[in-house]
Amino acid sequence: MWRRQTGTSVSNTAVIGTWRAIVGPLRNAVGVETRCRCRIGGETEMTVAVADLNLWGKQDGLPERYPLLCHLLDTAASAGVLWDRWLRPGLRDQMTAALAPGDPALARRRMMVVAALHDVGKANPVFEGQTRAKFDQPWAADFRAELAAAGYEAAPQISQAVVSRHEAVSLTALHGTVIPCSADPTRDYVAVAAGGHHGTFPRLDGGRLTPRELKSVCTGAWDDQQHAHTRTVLDAMGLTAMPDAPLAGPHAAAALILISGLLILADWTASERACVNDGFKVKVQTDPSRNPVAWVQRKTPWFVERLERTLGEYKAIGDPLNAILGTHAGTPSDLQRACMTSVGGLLLATYPTGDGKTEAALLRHAARVHEGLLFALPTRST
Repeated sequence: MWRRQTGTSVSNTAVIGTWRAIVGPLRNAVGVETRCRCRIGGETEMTVAVADLNLWGKQDGLPERYPLLCHLLDTAASAGVLWDRWLRPGLRDQMTAALAPGDPALARRRMMVVAALHDVGKANPVFEGQTRAKFDQPWAADFRAELAAAGYEAAPQISQAVVSRHEAVSLTALHGTVIPCSADPTRDYVAVAAGGHHGTFPRLDGGRLTPRELKSVCTGAWDDQQHAHTRTVLDAMGLTAMPDAPLAGPHAAAALILISGLLILADWTASERACVNDGFKVKVQTDPSRNPVAWVQRKTPWFVERLERTLGEYKAIGDPLNAILGTHAGTPSDLQRACMTSVGGLLLATYPTGDGKTEAALLRHAARVHEGLLFALPTRST
């Protein structure tokens, strides 16, 4: 599931903060803290990368580049709100059974990790330096020079356009290589979901994804930062390691689709300019690399309010007849009466326009507490 690190692994920001106080930060050539020297057990010293807030995740139309880590944590917060307030109970139960059977709280945190790590592959020289951008960015050349001065490797000279797809790099960073066609994608669901977050799952036969070229942008300082961003996300969720078990249960494949869909929706809401502008305000008071838990906590209310004004939250209809039929509550049609006592299963209603089919569907839904509701618009004869 996750490219195993050699040597000692450190994944607790609070502990790292304590070690910083003992030993202190290490800064690169331009004065940015990108690593810290740590002491373990009072004797052993090691260094670990710190998520670099100079690496960006959003910049189009913004007054300044928005840190990649901020966007990852925003997406985690968004996924948590969607899980709590938007998913219907049946889907939440199905995802829990796959992610962490019997433990809804852990399943929620794992879902937030999956959502956050979708863009970890943006920590690569091609994306950060915009070396394969369709249009020249006026700031890109100076930023590439800053990256070089900070010790980041330049983008490799390769022709494959796949390295410009950050979701392909995310898959590689999380899995370590292209997933072979013989693999079960539910075993590598974090990487697969990340690789498919722009709407198309990666081919598992290696036809489009070239492992050598993709791995070339997951080495050196870039590899350090991919790990550092991942550790910080795990810290935000109170986890010490990536999930290493496959999705569980007979409906694991369906759960992978649900997980991927929720990830995409969380990314959409976290990519709104209004969300980023709010993040700039939060960043004034909170350093996400030092206190990712506080970042997620402070961003969560924004997503709650945004959900209410956009996707909406389902609320059961208290008085179905009056709420749905209004002045006609006392005279429902035969179809509407039938729907109020429907025993379930598939009900096909073929009536002329204006005969109250929509109201009938709502009345049936109101009569069946645990039944979901989907309106597919625009309606069209097929």
